[in-house]
Amino acid sequence: MDGPFYKNLYEDIMLKFGRKAKKIHILSGYASPFFLEMVLSDLTNIEEIILYLGMTPNGLNVRYHEEFKRLAKSFEGILTIYYQYTFPVNHMKCYQFFDADNNVSTFIGSSNFSENGFLLNKEILTQCNQIPDFIFEEQLENSINCLDSNVNLLIYMAEGASHVSEIVDYSPSDSVAMKTNRLTSSFDPSLLDDFCIDIMYSYDKKTHLRGINANFRGHENCIEDSPGKRFDTFFPLNDEFYIFLNGIQILAEVKSGVQNRLVWKNFDMRSYFLRLTHLSTEDIITFEHLKKFNLDKLYLKKINEKEFFARFGSAFLDLK
Repeated sequence: MDGPFYKNLYEDIMLKFGRKAKKIHILSGYASPFFLEMVLSDLTNIEEIILYLGMTPNGLNVRYHEEFKRLAKSFEGILTIYYQYTFPVNHMKCYQFFDADNNVSTFIGSSNFSENGFLLNKEILTQCNQIPDFIFEEQLENSINCLDSNVNLLIYMAEGASHVSEIVDYSPSDSVAMKTNRLTSSFDPSLLDDFCIDIMYSYDKKTHLRGINANFRGHENCIEDSPGKRFDTFFPLNDEFYIFLNGIQILAEVKSGVQNRLVWKNFDMRSYFLRLTHLSTEDIITFEHLKKFNLDKLYLKKINEKEFFARFGSAFLDLK
């Protein structure tokens, strides 16, 4: 095996091994479409490139998305690009080069698939015997094709950088995009501690009758509160408000009852959860399904009395 490599990564790895390869599979936290275009130009021998982006649950620059789509269409049959949409995010960097006999050369290290990762920053990649097959299998399961018509429902497309680190304040006069962009971009977990909703409870044995499965008995799909987490202590009761979730503006309402019910009025709640859990319309969504994809909890931040920002996943708790 060669390496480790910490200089001339583009020439010594991407070009040297790429020119001997027929297929390249890439898993990278971040990626640059402009770097990808350079690789495609330099490696005209490649018959297949599959690129997985692992940090996209935090958002993706809209210009990068448009460029990725353009390249995927231009190199149809050769290039496929996937965005991860479930938490926790994947920050791995893995590169696999397959020759005509399907022999593979595998590299892991610090380099993202970008100009910074291969040309500008100090980075390191080392060759290894192999990585477990499930690394790429799980990545495919948790990702969506960049050309999929539902991609904007699952990935927040930011006008600016994918994310920034500063804590920001919110003004009621901000645009929807600005509010969502600012909130989505922050890594500060305290912004998401205002309220936490359990979508479903592990001890609830009637999941096929209630909540996000309520349509099975002809009722409105919803998220129910609990005695310890009453929606009327956080949301306005029996009045409409907005929730911003993954760049989507959802008109919502909490309807009062023995258990208050959070309903989405302009967006199909059940279809959204089915899509995220890879289930069909006939399936009953269980707590185990939600837990598997870190969808069992919804964290909310109050912007003002009528606007709330939301993100899924227990991964936010790990940041504390």
